[in-house]
Amino acid sequence: MATVRNPTALTDLPPELLWMISEYLSPVDLACLALRNRHLLHTFAGTAFKNFSNGRTGNPTDDARIQLLSRLSCDLPQYHLCFICLRLHLWKKAGLPSVYYFKIHRRADVLDSTNWYLIEHLSLAHHPSYSLYRFHFVHLQLAMRRFYYGPEFGIPVEALLYTEIKASRFKSKGPPLLQPPINKASEGDTQKDNMMVLFSAEARICSAPPALCLRTQDIAVVTRQNLPRLWPCRENGPMKVCRHIPTFDPGFDDILASQIRRYRSATSPRVPADEGSCDKCNTPWQLEIRTLDETHASLILTIWMDLGPGLSVEDPQWKYRLFNVPPSLSAEHEIVDSRLRFERDSVQARSSNALSEDGMEDISTYQTVMTPVDGRTYIMHGQAEAKTSPSHCIIL
Repeated sequence: MATVRNPTALTDLPPELLWMISEYLSPVDLACLALRNRHLLHTFAGTAFKNFSNGRTGNPTDDARIQLLSRLSCDLPQYHLCFICLRLHLWKKAGLPSVYYFKIHRRADVLDSTNWYLIEHLSLAHHPSYSLYRFHFVHLQLAMRRFYYGPEFGIPVEALLYTEIKASRFKSKGPPLLQPPINKASEGDTQKDNMMVLFSAEARICSAPPALCLRTQDIAVVTRQNLPRLWPCRENGPMKVCRHIPTFDPGFDDILASQIRRYRSATSPRVPADEGSCDKCNTPWQLEIRTLDETHASLILTIWMDLGPGLSVEDPQWKYRLFNVPPSLSAEHEIVDSRLRFERDSVQARSSNALSEDGMEDISTYQTVMTPVDGRTYIMHGQAEAKTSPSHCIIL
């Protein structure tokens, strides 16, 4: 008599039963099942992957590909899903947020005009620093992956800490009503048109709800009589808080003018900071003028951003900060205080070596590195791990 063996695994089942099971699975579940071993791959090879596009197409089939690759990336810690080309790439090859370290244009040829926002970075290059800090979605994605799954999945948040110092020259004399009085003693001074600009950025992670918060700060150091020349006029360019506050916004310009007037008229210059928040992307900001010494003052613009959980490039907390997204669209977001989350509720805020707002504003800390190199000096705090082997990606 033949012995009947009870099946102990899926591979012991006859193909007919496996096909019946597959009818109850979603395309993503079926593809994951087919990748479990060679037997299942052979069984479902003809149908398991027919619902998936070969790279980005701009069609609804991209959604299934994103779901599948997102699952696979959890089992392949060294790889991350690239939302530009919809392939898996080694995250150690992504590079940090600097124009010299992160190159994305090689993948831009797969996009049409409606998807150009996928290669956009946060708009942080504005007057007075015009920083080269290029923060892309992949940096948000990799920092949060590490938070969700562990160190092998992404970059430490400390790697996003960045400082940039630049010696610059004024392009404008300032608005007529705020122009400084003519100082005969300084007419022959070759340094009177110079200013020193410090840009710094720091990222922190909040756990409830999960999100990456970014704080940026522009500090322009000038002689006190040259403060009016920092006015965001056409020659200098705009001083931006976010994409929703228009270029040369009258309200913001009035605030800056008021700051300058109050500072110049005060007997002991320490003007209270002006604060506000964008009602569309929930970006708080603070503008302040401080005295450094008898002859110098600093203009300080600090911005806080809650960039969201980093799970999808379509997340409104990220997407609606980008300039290639129509401004008529607005994100439906919970009104939270991004500044409070960064300064009080973040994981890093409870650290003993957390950098405070005053710590960022202490420009004297950087005096020893203020010799410009090609007009700028860069200080990168922290570095994501990298290897010298050629870059690889998974084409599925």
